[in-house]
Amino acid sequence: IKFKNSIEIYRALAKSKNINEISGRSGRPDLTNFISSEMSKNIKIKKNSFVVDIGCGDGQFLIKSLNKFKSKFKGKLIGILPTLEEVNLLKKHLKKRGNLYRSFISLKLGNYKNTMLPSSFSDITICNGVLNLAGTKKSDVIDALGEFNRITKKKGELYIGELPDVNEF
Repeated sequence: IKFKNSIEIYRALAKSKNINEISGRSGRPDLTNFISSEMSKNIKIKKNSFVVDIGCGDGQFLIKSLNKFKSKFKGKLIGILPTLEEVNLLKKHLKKRGNLYRSFISLKLGNYKNTMLPSSFSDITICNGVLNLAGTKKSDVIDALGEFNRITKKKGELYIGELPDVNEF
């Protein structure tokens, strides 16, 4: 199958029964788990934080972050995904996990250039493994960074991680 762009690829991956497929690490749930665990350990989320994960994939980082707090969490965890198919697949996955996850994790249709969130919304904005799919034009990356800046509060934090061309371990 040939695809015109990464959006089409992720739309197709969302048809899989395996939620890990939309993480971008096909067949390697161990990598997604490792990266999400490291991020969750190292990104300091307060119990009242508004966190936005742009390109949240299978939602593992959001789930692991919420697991640290359980019912004591008073903030919001928001995952941004570029296709409705991914949003629906992850919503179905969270529904199986129970009400706690559906109560604190919201999923929104959007992308790295347009999250459709209000300005100065996020205490912590995360973009992991997304900019490498943003395109080859410098303007795409500049637009993405502008959007991250727009939605992140003045004293907020931005975390950007990218997939290296080497073994992630």
